[in-house]
Parts: sequence; structure tokens; C-alpha cells
Amino acid sequence: MKVKFYKFKSKLYKLASYIKRIAPYIYMFLPLYLKFLVKTKSGSEEDIWLISERGDEARDNGYHLFEFIRINYPDIPVYFVLDKESSDYSKVSKYRNLIQPNSKEHFEMFIQAKKLISTHMYGAAPYGKACLPFLRFMEKKHHINIRHGITFSKFKVKDKNIDLFICSSELEKECYRESSQNVLEAIKVLGLCRYDKLIDESKENHSIILVMPTFRKWLEDLSRVPNYKEIFMNDDYFTKWKGLLENKQLHRILEKGNIQLIFYPHYRSQKFIDKYQVDNNRVILAKKEDYDIQSLLKKSSLLITDYSSVHFDFAYMKKPVLYYQFDKKKFNKDHYQFKYSYDEAGLGPICKTEGEVIDKINSIVNNNFLMGEKYQKRLKNTFKYQDQNNTKRNFEEIKKLK
Repeated sequence: MKVKFYKFKSKLYKLASYIKRIAPYIYMFLPLYLKFLVKTKSGSEEDIWLISERGDEARDNGYHLFEFIRINYPDIPVYFVLDKESSDYSKVSKYRNLIQPNSKEHFEMFIQAKKLISTHMYGAAPYGKACLPFLRFMEKKHHINIRHGITFSKFKVKDKNIDLFICSSELEKECYRESSQNVLEAIKVLGLCRYDKLIDESKENHSIILVMPTFRKWLEDLSRVPNYKEIFMNDDYFTKWKGLLENKQLHRILEKGNIQLIFYPHYRSQKFIDKYQVDNNRVILAKKEDYDIQSLLKKSSLLITDYSSVHFDFAYMKKPVLYYQFDKKKFNKDHYQFKYSYDEAGLGPICKTEGEVIDKINSIVNNNFLMGEKYQKRLKNTFKYQDQNNTKRNFEEIKKLK
């Protein structure tokens, strides 16, 4: 009963949040749109591309596509939506054409843009999906989803606006088979832009074990209630990962092998990173402001995750992956309907208990962090392309949209 009450309060908070996001459209959109109509009648209209990720980051497929265009096609009017306070801002500022999220300029570019490109649905628009009621007032825009990760669960997309939807394999494409017809027609198997830069650098560093669990939907649904911290810290999601980080046998493995363990919580769980404090200087808690995920993936020797699609990124470099799936039954029921079988197609061994994880870590360390032959064979069937031309393919398909 208590949880149902929290969920009800969460829905109220979400409604209030939506109203807050849609309000700027009411007082900003109309005058800027009228100004745009006058401007276009005079004949001055550009094929503007607007690219975004989450608005506060530039480290995903959006950034890699933007960088590629600015270097190779500087005449294309492409702009990237990024907060000036972002830790990634200095990295991207050399390419110029940056837009402050939800600013007047962002609204202007959103209205003018012919191509809205993002790693998340409607991420290039001010306040995200709050733009939907206002799209009907404008001429057709091309909506391109270049993806945040690889989907490996049954997933329905009914969006009527999507024009290009990127996948990395036929297996991933199959996960969307129950989507609307226009989405099915928009799907292209091209590969993810960021994969072009996935080059193993683990041999250049001392050994690093990277731990990156995904989030839990049942916790995210409660994220706006006052005592969310208490609920979070009593959930298996927190106690199991905390227990692994504090495991004394793991600490001995780290010490013996001169290994560093970096724990990088999911974007949605980052706000609780301080709750995982461990009294061992070989265990590092990675805040998203201080660490770049792609850099961590390249430098690390072993990845431990649960159900995160980041395992595809890591295995792409032919490095060992280990799955810790202590709550698979609940995850499958409340989170996703898996199309992907870890037992048949997984790229590493599956563990259900902390003890199994420790044993597998020890085995992988003693085997010099090599990926098993069984998983290398599976890897060949996982990706359609491994040629570092994903960004080029994405760019060419987007350019075709007129």
C-alpha cells in the first residue's frame, strides 16, 4: 500500500514536471515561430541540423557525429545542444556551433531545423517530448534517432514522426518487429557512431576492472518521492552491488594483481554514488562529471555489468565481460521482455551470487584478461559492421533525407 502511494505521488510529480516543461512553449514558441514564418517568406532558409544527447553531455553517438561533420563537412549548418556548465563543454567548444539547452536560441534553432538528431527520442528539441503538441504547426521535420545503446529486449516504438532509426545488427532490428509500420521502415542497420573510436587501450595501463550496472525501473518510478534514498538503500540493487564492492576476497585479488576497480553507476543512479563508499583505495567511485565512459571502456581490462547494453561496447574490443544477474526474474518482469538470450548469445559468463562473481574475476585475472573463445565466436554474430565506418554510414543516410 505504501509503495502504491509513492507511485501515485510520483505520477503527480511527473505531471507537474511536464507542465513546467511545456510552459516555455506557450510564451516563447509563438512569437519566435511567427518571426520564422516572416523570415522564410523572404527566401532565407537553411538546411539546419540540430544534434543532442542529454543536453548536459557530449560523449555519445551525438558528439561523434557532430565532430565528424564539423571536421569533414564544415559548410553544413550543424549545431550541438550542450549546457555551458557541462564537463564536456571545453572538449566540444573548439568545433563551435554550440546551443544552450532550452534557451531562446535553442527554440529558434528547433523551429528552423530540418533535421533533429538525437541519442534519445526528441532530445534535440527544447524540453524534449514537450515539443510534440507544437510539431503540428510546423512543416515536416526529419527526426533521426542515432541511439544511446543497443537494444536487446522486445521493444515497441509507435512514434509517427521518426524518419531514421539506427540499429547495429539484424538481431537488434528484430527486437522492434512489433513497432509501427513507419518505424519499421525507418530502421537502418548502420552501427553506432561512437564505436568507430572504440580502440582497446587496456594494455597501455595497469589493469582496471570496470563495474557498470544499469538502473532499475521500479526505483526510477519512485525517484521523486521525499524518502527515495531510504527506499533505494533498502533495495537489493543497492545492497548487492555495495556488498560486491566491499568483498574482502575481491580486495585481496585487487591487491595481489595491482588492479584498480572503478565503479561507475548508471546515469540515473549517479546521484547516490556517495552511498557506495568503500574503505579501500583500490575501489574508486566514478562520478560522471569526472570520467568519460568511452575512455573508461577503452582503458579497462574487464567489465562487470548486469543487463546494460554497455557490454556490447566492451566486448566489441574483444575484452572479457562478466554478468552479475542477482535479480533476473524481477528485472524481466518489471523492466524488459528480453529478446536477447544471455545463455545463448551472451558475451561472457553469467553469475547469480557474489561468490560466483569473485570466482570468475579470479579466473579471468589469472587468464590475463583474455576473452574466451566461445564468446569471441558469438561476437562475430553480434555486429553487422566492425569497420570504423559507422559514423560515415549514419551521416550519409541522414543526408539523404530531403
